[in-house]
Amino acid sequence: MGDEPTVATELMFTLFVLPDTQSYCDLRLKWIREHFRVPDQRHCLRRQMQWILENKGRLNGVLALHEGDLTQSNFEIEWQLGCGMFQEIENYIPYVLCIGNHDQGYDPNPPEGISSYSNRRDSLIDAYFPPSRFRRNSLYAYGGNLQGSSSNYFIFFRAHGMDFMVITMEFMPRDEVIQWANEVISAHSGHRCIVLTHGFLNVKGNRDLHDDDYAIKGNGAQEIWDKLLKKHENIFLLLCGHSHGESRRTDKGDHGKLPILGQRGGWLDADHAFLSGGRPDRRQNLFTRVASIPPCFIKHVHPFLSDEWFEFFITEEMSI
Repeated sequence: MGDEPTVATELMFTLFVLPDTQSYCDLRLKWIREHFRVPDQRHCLRRQMQWILENKGRLNGVLALHEGDLTQSNFEIEWQLGCGMFQEIENYIPYVLCIGNHDQGYDPNPPEGISSYSNRRDSLIDAYFPPSRFRRNSLYAYGGNLQGSSSNYFIFFRAHGMDFMVITMEFMPRDEVIQWANEVISAHSGHRCIVLTHGFLNVKGNRDLHDDDYAIKGNGAQEIWDKLLKKHENIFLLLCGHSHGESRRTDKGDHGKLPILGQRGGWLDADHAFLSGGRPDRRQNLFTRVASIPPCFIKHVHPFLSDEWFEFFITEEMSI
């Protein structure tokens, strides 16, 4: 694959971050195939999983995170495909999922001005990834969930001699979800916290998630920042997806820290949802973001390509 990412020190560990993969599971609408004139894409998700397994040891991979939109239209066949793909890595590396706008409430005929996606909070995630599936995995410590659902849950892991937690929140989280997340993060202030939620940044790096386009209502990006993210000293990374493009930023929280906020990977975005048969203008597709910590070295890798990798360092202090 060319200049593959390497581990800088024996103490460094790696997070594998999967961006929106709904196009690979587009078995109901088949929009991607018709729009881009490409064949079935489900092999792409399998190749991402294989790449993680092939490189887990070399990169000291400790966790895989999916940034939402595992499915195209919250359809059972799509969930079955995604479920099967994650089974391939389930016994080898911990993983965390989050709910995207495509993972709930599809309506083919929505009201004017309203998206076909996220018309209802009726995700099928619990049918295929119930809390019991995460709770019985011995690779990490399952922390708990809200209202018995995998739409909002948290886990713990330890790496580099440090205690970490990942909390995942639904797309446009409701007030009760924000309250729950505040309580969970505060109760575990000794853990460095990664927040995983589907929507937050746009391609310009702005907090740009609003509920105007969706039938469901919840907190947008600015509200998530004001009500949750800026309050906690131990939050050091936000990962999100949803918007097309690549962006990142850092912001100063109430405690003088600079939480790293990420879009599709680290204040990181990479919308790799659309694969177009290798057309040069869309060659970012199928990338997996690799975050090596500490320091936070971000690099994009592609199972089929060996060029056009995007990389940068984030050097904010992780102590708490």
